[in-house]
Amino acid sequence: MPKILEKPSKIINGIKFYDTDKLSKILETSKITIFKYFKEGKFPPVKFAGKYYLSAEDLMNYLNLGVIVKPMAFSEFLTYKEMKNFDKKIIEATENKLKMIEKVIERNKERIKYINNPMAKIALESYIKRYEKIKKDLEEAKKNPISPDDM
Repeated sequence: MPKILEKPSKIINGIKFYDTDKLSKILETSKITIFKYFKEGKFPPVKFAGKYYLSAEDLMNYLNLGVIVKPMAFSEFLTYKEMKNFDKKIIEATENKLKMIEKVIERNKERIKYINNPMAKIALESYIKRYEKIKKDLEEAKKNPISPDDM
């Protein structure tokens, strides 16, 4: 596995970036070739203050694979009908899990009556809050199903 010895040109939110000067040194090629890679889409064009940069992750992909692998959006490999069906299945699975969680909460509400442990009560309250948030998010997902605009 290759190792990048050059220091990054910029670090933004913990992500290392290399400018065209450093890329030309690392790849042992001219800056013109690096600009060409950006222009042709071989490198994803990330610009800061008018200069092109490549992330360390993309550079490592290029060094290891000879290409930068770009993640695909759902819409690139699923049709709208498949996406809608996928959304429906997630909603159904979440509803089933929430029913199970409701039973656990009810059992623990009964048990907590006999336990004199404030931490157990706090844990149960936290669990209930998370359950309620998921339930609220689920209701929102049901009200606003996936549409062609989301693709």
